[in-house]
Order: sequence, then C-alpha cells, then structure tokens
Amino acid sequence: MPRSAKNEPPFEDSRDYVQSLARGLSVLRAFDGEHSRLSLAEIATRTNLSRAAARRLVLTLQHLGYVRGGGREFVLSPSVLELDSDISIH
Repeated sequence: MPRSAKNEPPFEDSRDYVQSLARGLSVLRAFDGEHSRLSLAEIATRTNLSRAAARRLVLTLQHLGYVRGGGREFVLSPSVLELDSDISIH
C-alpha cells in the first residue's frame, strides 16, 4: 500500500477510502497462478477477512460475473480480464 506524506494520517483512515472496494479487490488478488481454485475458508485466510465477509464479497463478485463456482471452490471468470482492457495508461 502506498504511504502518505509524513505527519499525515494513512489514506486508509480518510473519509475518501472505500473499504468495501479494497476488500473486494483483495478477494480478486487472492487468486494467483498457484491458487487458481479457492474455497471460502482459503479466501478468508488469504485476505485476512472473516469467512462471513469473504462469503458476501465472493457472492457479490459471482453475481457481477467476476467469480465462478459454488459448492466448495471458486475460480476467477474470464470477465476479470475485461478489467484490464478498460484501463488505459497514459
């Protein structure tokens, strides 16, 4: 996480910080080359979230089409690749 200037509170403590967005992105980042299939318990552990919070986030991401699965394991869907194509770096 980027650090703020000296004597300024961390951005995470500001009113502009959206904790839910950060948590949702942490769920997406929990998946990687070595962890392409994860259970809710594994997602919770890898993101330092409660299992209940991880479940709500995973189900929301599933509803939005970014995560597939059910039962015991979840995987990222190809839709996550669309996130990259919508971003242009100048």
